[in-house]
Amino acid sequence: MNLIYNTRISFGRRNLQKLTVKHRINTQIVPFNEAKNIILLFSTEQVHEIKQIKNLVNELTAQNKNVKTIGFVDQNNLAEFKAEAHNLNYITIEHLNFNLTIKEEVLKAYKQEYDILINLSAKNELQLSLIAAKLDAKFKIGRYDSERSFVYDFMIDSKKDSSIYNFVTELKHYLSVLEHD
Repeated sequence: MNLIYNTRISFGRRNLQKLTVKHRINTQIVPFNEAKNIILLFSTEQVHEIKQIKNLVNELTAQNKNVKTIGFVDQNNLAEFKAEAHNLNYITIEHLNFNLTIKEEVLKAYKQEYDILINLSAKNELQLSLIAAKLDAKFKIGRYDSERSFVYDFMIDSKKDSSIYNFVTELKHYLSVLEHD
């Protein structure tokens, strides 16, 4: 099992590098107050973090932003996740190809141009980085990870506290700074 999984990871990493070269369009810093279409990527196993994601979605929706979500959920936590995360879109390992990229038929539901893509995941999961690389977004934001720096336009280093709550707090701060520059 480990050999197969490690092979999948290896293929996924290689595919990620190819995708970022192929899919990167001109990066634009989109002022947050002007952003209309936002997609949030996440991976969490903790119920309180799902609540924080739902709160963020509600906050953004209240600001007249069109918000979509893609969460990556481990099959073992699916029942608990479903109970808490109604109204959040998610995928499982079944929605991924062998090389850990999202299947094209699943990706079609998310194909549009986004102003901002935000990866909220505390762990920089390869699956979410592959999704981020495949989606068209003017400005891509994620947590700092030297192995994935070529995927995102702006990265936030939150080593002290890797919670989604802390990341969202830092994200709001940096987006407000970018708006005023």
